[in-house]
Formats: sequence, C-alpha cells, structure tokens
Amino acid sequence: MARMGPWGFADALVLLSPIAFLVAMVLKPKPMATAKSLWLAAILLFVLKLWYLGASPLEACACFIKGCLQALTPCSIVAGAIFLFDCMESSQCLAWMKVQLRLVTNSHPIAEVMLIGFCFAFVVEGASGFGTPAALAAPMLYSMGHPKMECVICLLCFNTCMTIFGAVGTPVWFGIGEVVPDYAEADLLQVGFNAAIALGAAAVAVVPGVVYIIVPWDEVRPSLLFIYMSTLSCVLPLIGLSFVNYEFPTLAAGIVGLCVTTVLTVCGIGLGPHNRNQEDLEDPELGPENVIPQTEQDQKDIHNVEMESMGVEKLEKIPSEKLLENPLANADSKIFDADQWDLMITGKAPTVAMAVEEGQLNTTDSKRTMNGRDAPARDRSNKSVKSFKSVRSVKSVKQMAVNHEVEVCGKTLKKFHKARHMSILPKKIADLLNHDSENSEEPRKRKHKVDIHDGDAEHFAEFRLFDAIFRTMPLWLTVLLLILTRIEPIGLKGALRIKEPKIVDGDLGTLGHLSISPVGRFALSGILGTSIGWTYELLYIPFILPFVVAGCAPLMVFRRELEESPMQILKSVMTRIKGPAIALSGALVLVELLRTSDALKDAPAVIIGTRLSETLSHGFMALSFPLGALGSFFSGSTTVSCLTFTQVQKVAAEKLNLSSHALIALQLCGASSGNAFCLSNIIAATAVIGLHVPEGMIVKRVLKPVFAQFVVCTLVLLPFIYA
Repeated sequence: MARMGPWGFADALVLLSPIAFLVAMVLKPKPMATAKSLWLAAILLFVLKLWYLGASPLEACACFIKGCLQALTPCSIVAGAIFLFDCMESSQCLAWMKVQLRLVTNSHPIAEVMLIGFCFAFVVEGASGFGTPAALAAPMLYSMGHPKMECVICLLCFNTCMTIFGAVGTPVWFGIGEVVPDYAEADLLQVGFNAAIALGAAAVAVVPGVVYIIVPWDEVRPSLLFIYMSTLSCVLPLIGLSFVNYEFPTLAAGIVGLCVTTVLTVCGIGLGPHNRNQEDLEDPELGPENVIPQTEQDQKDIHNVEMESMGVEKLEKIPSEKLLENPLANADSKIFDADQWDLMITGKAPTVAMAVEEGQLNTTDSKRTMNGRDAPARDRSNKSVKSFKSVRSVKSVKQMAVNHEVEVCGKTLKKFHKARHMSILPKKIADLLNHDSENSEEPRKRKHKVDIHDGDAEHFAEFRLFDAIFRTMPLWLTVLLLILTRIEPIGLKGALRIKEPKIVDGDLGTLGHLSISPVGRFALSGILGTSIGWTYELLYIPFILPFVVAGCAPLMVFRRELEESPMQILKSVMTRIKGPAIALSGALVLVELLRTSDALKDAPAVIIGTRLSETLSHGFMALSFPLGALGSFFSGSTTVSCLTFTQVQKVAAEKLNLSSHALIALQLCGASSGNAFCLSNIIAATAVIGLHVPEGMIVKRVLKPVFAQFVVCTLVLLPFIYA
C-alpha cells in the first residue's frame, strides 16, 4: 500500500516548501529572526503533514513535544562550551594563549594566519562549534594589523575545513546518528572517515588560496611549503583519528597541528622572508638603542619625520575612520589634498595606507592598493617596530598588538540580538550586547569601544613551563575526558549510559512514562500515547563531562587570579544560552516533523528522497553537497543541516543502490562548507570585529572557495559512492 503523497514528483516540491520559506526569509533585504523563521517553518510543515499527507494528528503533536525536549542536547553542549571558554577567559588561560601565539608568530603574516586563523580555530571548533572560531580568532588577527573584512572572510573559509567533527562531533553522533537510528557505531565511523578524507583533500587545495585573501601573493609564494605542512599537520591527524572516533578528531587534530605549526614557526621551516622583518634587519641605521621609541613623543617625532620626508608639513591626530570615510573633510590638516588622495586610491603614490595605533596616524609604504583584498595588512616600513629576532620583551608583545580595540555599532548588536542566532559571541561582546539591550533609551547608532588587547602582556611575556601545562589544561583535559568516556574497553562509556536501576519510574498521564536512572539518564516513552520517545543522558553527552569539569579545573588552579567569580560566569552562561535555545528548539521541532513517520504516511524526508531519486536518478549526487550547504545556510549549524537532510540522502542512496555512507559524507562536507556563507556566522564575525558592511559582500567573496570544495569533495567521494 502506497504511503507517499498524492501528487507524484510534486510531493517533493510541496514538502520542501518550509525549507524554501526559510531560505526566502534569510535572503530578503531585512532577514527574519532565525528563531522566528524556524518556528514558522515548523508550523508550516505541521500543517502540510496534517492537510497534505493526512498524517496522524496525535503523532504530529508528539513530534512537537519531542523536538522541544530534543533541543536540550545541543543546548547543553552550547552551554558547556560557553562555560568552558568563559572559565578560560576568567582564569586568563585565553590571554596566555593569545600572548604566546603573538610571540611565536614573530610578526610574520603567514605564521599569524596559519597559527591563529587555522590551527587555533581548529581547536576552538573542535571544542565548541556554533561560529565560535571566527568570533574568537578574527579579533586576534585584526589586533595584529590585518584588515577587518579579510579577517572575517579568511576565518569563515577556514571554518569550512573543520566543522564535520565540531562541538565534539555533534554533527555526526547527534546530527546523523539521531536521524538514522539503525546506523551502528561502525556506520557512523565510516561516514566520518569518508567526510574527513574529502574535506582533507579540499583543505590542501583551498587553504593557500584562502591565505592569499589576507596576505599578498609575493609573501604567500615563498611560504607555500610552510602553509602545506601546517595544513597537513591538522588534516592528517583528523583523518587518522576519524578512523577510530567521531567525537574528538577536530579538537585533538587542532592541538597536534597547533604544536607542529608552532615548531615550524619557531624553527622557520618553510617560511619565506617577510618584508617588514627584512627591511628592519637590512637597515644599517637601526641600532638596538633606538629600535623601540621609549615615549609617545618619540613615536610622534618619528612619524613626523617620515611625513616630512614625503613632503607633508606635519602630522595631525585624525581618527582613521573619518579620514577613510571622507578624506577631504579635514582640509585644514595639511596632510592630503584632492590630488594626493586620488594618487593614493590609484596606488601611484608612495603612501597608500593608513593604520591607527593609539590615536596616531601611521603611514605605510606598500605595494598594495586600498580596495578589497588588496588593502594593506600591516605597517611594513615603520622603523620604530622591532624585528622580533631577540628575546621576548614586554614592549615587543605590546608592539605586536597593532589594533587594541574595535568599534561595534549599537545597530549591529541590536540586529544580532533580535535575530537570536545560534552563534556564540565572546564574552566582552555578549556583555556589551546585554548592556545595550537593557538601556534601550540609548541611541542605537552610537559606537561602542571594545578593548581586544591582552592586558596581561607583561605577566605572560616570559615563558614558564607551569603556565604551558596549566593554562592549556582546559583543552587537553577535554580531550582526555573524551577519551576516557568514549573508548569502550575502559568501561566508563557503558557506566554513564546505564538504564537500571531506576530512581524515578512513573506515568505522567497522557504526556508519557518518565524514568530516571542514577547516572542522570532521562527517558520519556509513549508520548501522547504514541510510539515516539525521548532520552537525555546527562553525564554522557558532552556537557558536564568534559566541558564543566574542564572549565572548573583552571578556576581552582588560578582562583586568586580570577577576573570573575564562578557565580558570575554561571549567570553569564544562562543569559547567553537564551538565544541559541530558542532557535535550536524551532529547528529540532522542524526536524522531528520532517523525519518521523506514522501508521498512515511515510516521513516527509523519505517522500522527498524517494521522489527526487526517482526523477533525477544518479544526477541526485550533484545535489548532495548543495543540500548540506543549504541546511547550514538557513540554520547556521552543521548539526541542524545533518538532522534535516540525512534521511533524504539515505533514502536516495538506497533507491539508487549507492553507498549511503559516502552520500551522507558528501552531504556532511556540504554542511561544513555552508558555514562560510550562513548569515548567522557572518553576523557574529562582523559584530565582534566591528565591521559594518552588507552581508552580501562577504557571501560573494566566500563562494569561490566553497565551490572549489564542492568540486574536490565530489570527485574524491565518487569512488566511495559507487563502491
């Protein structure tokens, strides 16, 4: 007996209309709030399920209840990740890492981009996901002098290489495992391994081009060996670990890559010359006594001498934003006239860039122009900057922080707050967001200054083994706890998931039957008298173990240095989880309605997969990657994308007699790549760095790397799909 819809191929189009609605709400000039659009899409699918498919009303309502309860799992992971990073920030573990990364990079732009933008982001993605890498690493790169827009684009593109096992593998064990319960452990491992191979190959092909977005090619070319070695130091462990586990490959591979790339940087292996360092070393007039100006007046004198050497009478203290927005507005400054500005824009003048450092205008001698990718990344000719070839000094640490703060517009914060995105903001921005929303009488267009400089540079300039072990403890302890609780022979995995004995076992009326085990395993069966059930394993999901435990550890070790008390951190977590919780609840309700069948009709996802595979035949493979990217685009989450489309891929693979593991892996790769152009991540990244540009400008810049990943991943997985 047919359990499909009544209209043949049109079934797929009708049942995909909620997804089309989500895309339309994202693409319209003023995008609808993520939480609102996901809930409206869920209601639309609920209506279609009852009216168009004639499904059971009771089971459709049970899907609503289960979806809301199911959101507890990803919300717990997000809350744990926020708690972990807030603890690291309060105990100054993050500050120590930032200072050490700045010292290690030796002011070399390639080393900065690979260490911070790729390897450090790899670690952050493995621990938390949900847009955190771009939100944390973009301000770090900007503080070192890289242009804002290029920082955002670079981090968004890098993030596509690592999210398949992000947030401790949530896209695989929850995003895929929850949708296809008949998949055993070995099946999930196979999917993750296939996806790791494809994205690893794509990373090797794409990463040099992404580095070129932020660093000029004449510096990228001599350092290609370093770029490839750094990329492989993350990619190879990722592939190797994915063969045995699907929860910590990104986190562990990021730590390995960070260590290997640090060694490569310190030893200078594969790194080409850097213009600024080279100029400083070759300058015979730059002696050790005048490498770094000792006072602000010294810096001002040096700047004035440089300006006079180019025919400019004096240096005025002009905000760079005003000069860049309207260079002729301060005509009495005697710095530039209209002809000189035109020469600067065309790149024919010797001075083509400006940077602000503590209120002073720095001139930059550069080969690059003022537009788009060719904007200068740093000051290359300032003789006051010391080449980092000697000991670690406090002044050298401070000097490397070119930009100490960002300006965040209240309008940007309001948009982020209203949209209720799933992305996780750093605490400084989140606190500013909450403060701004509480003081609604303040003008929304005023700009807020946010300090992104590491104020503890003096304390951390000297490397100590104690700090190296205990400041990084939250990261390696997270990996250790995951290994202890996930490797079957150790025995903890089974102990954390036991069902018996039950400390609570009773009926909740028509709602269902509730049972609770001693290890915090909650189960609600027979929801509304149907066969639909829900489980939540408190100690097994990555919440208390490892995030809460790993976060509390540095609070205890560095309890005398805490910037905030544990209660303040908990209060911040509760405040910041509200937005993602609302959005994730709507997403999970939509997913449950999409994937659940009943006694009358098949699940909408099964119907969509069947109709599309019947019509497109093997051409469906060309849709696997785009479907995954589409899911991340409207939801901002690799996990939600997998929850939405995995069952469609599995059904299509079975109908076409293809490998479901490989086809789902291709969709997982697409979901990872979709993070580059989802508005949730873009708004988060631009908010934390103070970049005020239309999101469409960034989307256009990231599409080329995403398309390259699409081609590479599809070609790599074709043999696996037909195996």
